Order: sequence, then C-alpha cells, then structure tokens
Amino acid sequence: MTIIESIRDTATVLAKVQRLLEMTEANGCTENEAATAASKVQELLARHNLNLAALENAKTQTAPVYEKRERTDAGNAFHGWQRNLMECITNNNFCMWFVVRIGERGKKHQVLGRAVNVKVSIQTYEYLCGAMARLNPYKGDRKNASRWNDGCADRLVARLRQQRYEERQQEILVAGGLDEHSAYYVVRGVEVPPPPEPESAKERRERERREARYDRRYARWQARWNREEEREALRREDPAYVRGQEAGNDIGLDRQVDRQEHEQLN
Repeated sequence: MTIIESIRDTATVLAKVQRLLEMTEANGCTENEAATAASKVQELLARHNLNLAALENAKTQTAPVYEKRERTDAGNAFHGWQRNLMECITNNNFCMWFVVRIGERGKKHQVLGRAVNVKVSIQTYEYLCGAMARLNPYKGDRKNASRWNDGCADRLVARLRQQRYEERQQEILVAGGLDEHSAYYVVRGVEVPPPPEPESAKERRERERREARYDRRYARWQARWNREEEREALRREDPAYVRGQEAGNDIGLDRQVDRQEHEQLN
C-alpha cells in the first residue's frame, strides 16, 4: 500500500476519531458513554497510528500557511512528571506545548496545534493520567505516590518515544516499497508472519453492521445534544430570563445595613 492510498484509507478513521472526541460528559454523554468513546479513540490510534502519521505528513506539504491553530488549556502542570508526559505526547502528535504560570505557584499546560491534533493529545494525556491514578498503590501517601508517578510517567515517556521511532522507521520502509504488514514486524525485529486473510463477504457484512449500529447511536446522541442546545438557547432568549439577568447586575453582592439601624447600634 502506498502512502497516498494509506492517506485515502485513513480519512474515515480520522473522522471517527473526531466524532469520538466530541463524546464527552460536557457534551451530554453519560460517564459510561464517554469512557467507551475514550477507549475507542485509543484503540483506533493504536491500530492506525502509522496511517495517521502519514496523513499528517502529507497534509503538511499542502496545508495553507493561514490554517487555523487551536490553543487550549490542558490542565494542571504543577508536577514534573505531568510536564514530561504532556511534552512527549504533544511532540508525537505534531503540537507545540508550553507552560503558563497561574498565581505564585500554579502552572497550566498549554497546547497549540491543529484542532484534531490538540484534542488527540489531550485525550491521550487524560487517558494515561486516569490509568495512573487508578493503578497507583500509594493513595494517601503523598511522598510515595509522587515517586510512583515519577517512575510510571518516565516509563510511559520511554515507551511513547520508542513507539514514535518505530512508526517513523515504518514510514521509511513503506515509502521504499515494503508493504505495511511486513514493515511493522521488520522494524520490531520480529519474524514476519503470513499476511492476514482478506476479509470475507460475511466478515465485511458483520463489520458494516457494527459500523451502522455505531453510526445510529452517534446520530441519536447528536440529535439529543442538539435538542438540549436548542432548549438552552430558548431559555436564555426568554424575555423574563433576560430581565432577570439585568436585575442580577443591579443587586449588590455585599450585605447592606440600613443607615439608621447602623447609627442606633452605635
């Protein structure tokens, strides 16, 4: 498979990743739906990482200089392990990363890049941090919990860098004419197994049915979210609501004491 064919084939994958990234609790999904979507994003990224990298490389050759970039606040960056992990993830996803200070000691991640790359970076970071929080055995022991986080994050960073190195070597081999299946195993120093059997008509129908079920579910979620947005817009446009907002501007936030009562007390 050539790089151009790879780009064409992963266009639908990128669209699915974009839709999954929108399925969050903030957008009206249940906690279980959001967790399932996050898991699916990681599965798609793991399965198509090479293709997504090839797609990104091809885009950079033709992307206009005025293409919009998104700068996003990506949460707390107080600990060194948090900064190391986010820096590695954003580098792998073609984003810029930096830290801004909040107050005297606070620090926040800032991620700059194409919208989909920023979202994938943040999604990956939050997924890994959540996994670390669940697995950390030193809950309640701040000192050891911090050391455990340091060790775990360092190992994750090493694995992410190795993964990205292998992806780049795969790209070189595929560009040189080697098929993607063989390139995957050659880079990792493993004997190349026989290529997978082509998808049968029955398997294709099963896959299409699964994708159709997912699309119907996503369409229902999107319709529900749109209805909620419309109701919220109507609520805010209601004349009584607007008058209440205006009155809220005129009410003082400090408790007022009647002047005469104040003088009597004194």
